[in-house]
Amino acid sequence: MLLGIFAFLLPSCTSTRRTPNRSSTAAKGAKNSEEVQLRKDLVRYAYRYEGAKYQYGGNGPRFDCSGLTTKIYDNFNIQLPRTSSAQAAVGKKIPTPQARPGDLAFFSKGKSGGRINHVALVVDNDRQGLVVIHSTTSRGVVIDNIHQSSYWKSRLLYVRQVIGN
Repeated sequence: MLLGIFAFLLPSCTSTRRTPNRSSTAAKGAKNSEEVQLRKDLVRYAYRYEGAKYQYGGNGPRFDCSGLTTKIYDNFNIQLPRTSSAQAAVGKKIPTPQARPGDLAFFSKGKSGGRINHVALVVDNDRQGLVVIHSTTSRGVVIDNIHQSSYWKSRLLYVRQVIGN
């Protein structure tokens, strides 16, 4: 008889286990898919400016680095400050290996760090390296793999996540 009571109580213990709230899980999934789509759209939009000429203070049709990132984000109603140093305070700093398309990469002039003087939009990040689109003084708007460039790799300071932080 005691064994029967114990067997009766045992299933009731397992019923206290929480089940996930399906509606919040679905909402989180929808938010994540919207974020992924926005990141893809940002990159797709950025590619249209590849080859544009550089102009100090330019925000279209010629660009400086922060003018380019401002223009890209502005197209999606996301406001960024105008300068690279001000953009470096937006969002959340993340480790470079966690960078995703649409994040912003920040660079300094000196190889050992220093003040921010350049920003780029991350378009990809995989085993091959961190790929960005940015406006350079010598080549205009180009796509570069930072980890395959001794110039840019030594100047990369950090990445900031602006979307979904």
